[in-house]
Amino acid sequence: MDRVPAYATISGILALILAILSFLIPVIGPVFITPFAILFGMIAMLGGAKGWGIATLIIVVVNLVISPSFWANIWAGEAE
Repeated sequence: MDRVPAYATISGILALILAILSFLIPVIGPVFITPFAILFGMIAMLGGAKGWGIATLIIVVVNLVISPSFWANIWAGEAE
């Protein structure tokens, strides 16, 4: 079994922290914090830490589905 590089593990942990933080701050989290969580999750997955990346992705998707600010931004873009 290959070892996962340290940068992938650190990116995965950071992605998970940002995803949870985005979940706890419903006003600005989905708009400003979620893209960074997705970016760090992608880096973790590319580095081989797939568990961290998949966990982040699941939290982010659930957060976006239940987030009123995300849907408000989607509807505001539709109105133009």
